[in-house]
Amino acid sequence: LALAQDIDVVYNGIDPERFKPTGCRIALRSQLSIPQDSFTVLFVGRFGREKGIDILLRAFGIVRCVIPEARLLIVGGPPSAFQDRPYFDELCQMGRELGLDDSVQWLGRRSDISALCEAADVLAMPSDWPELFGRALVEAMSCGTPAVGSAVGGIPEVLSGEFKQFVFPVRNYEALAQCILNVCQWRRVDPDLPRRCREWIIQKFHIDMTVAGVEASLQRALTLGRRRASATEVGTLTQGATG
Repeated sequence: LALAQDIDVVYNGIDPERFKPTGCRIALRSQLSIPQDSFTVLFVGRFGREKGIDILLRAFGIVRCVIPEARLLIVGGPPSAFQDRPYFDELCQMGRELGLDDSVQWLGRRSDISALCEAADVLAMPSDWPELFGRALVEAMSCGTPAVGSAVGGIPEVLSGEFKQFVFPVRNYEALAQCILNVCQWRRVDPDLPRRCREWIIQKFHIDMTVAGVEASLQRALTLGRRRASATEVGTLTQGATG
């Protein structure tokens, strides 16, 4: 049975030199036919029901009422598991019913995540289930793109400090919409936000910190194990001497 004092928390880390501003925002937006001044939301992840893409679509419908020219980029792909395929079809149908056909782009699986983060204005992670970490949030913020996420699992641990304002209640699409709208003007009212996002990730979730944390935890476990083994051995010898 593990005791609380025996548990070390070591966050996953990323290489900030891999996830950083690319300088290709204008070119990629042109390639994707996104007007340069259109507010753009990005989702990156699996197409599973637990990812809350349906909530994001509903929230984006509200955002569009306020910002008619807004765009939503959904990066991922129809799930390979046959039983999840109907969900993808439901999402497409929902987008049509919400009148979002002309503003939502289903980009499929892509590897240019850093460029997509820079092309967007905010990344959204509307997960239902307790994400163990929320890697897409960290990758986006390392690229200087603010991110919003649901209050579940490890997401609030990433979006803490000054970024806790970007956390919203699970499956509350109205709160998600408001969260997105609250950050939509950052380029005009808070142009320093990208620098703070990236510095937060480097400070808290750098891959070097992960490596050092794992090494320290293993060393502590080894030391603790030896001490307990010695204590057990001494106890056994004592019992033998008095038995």
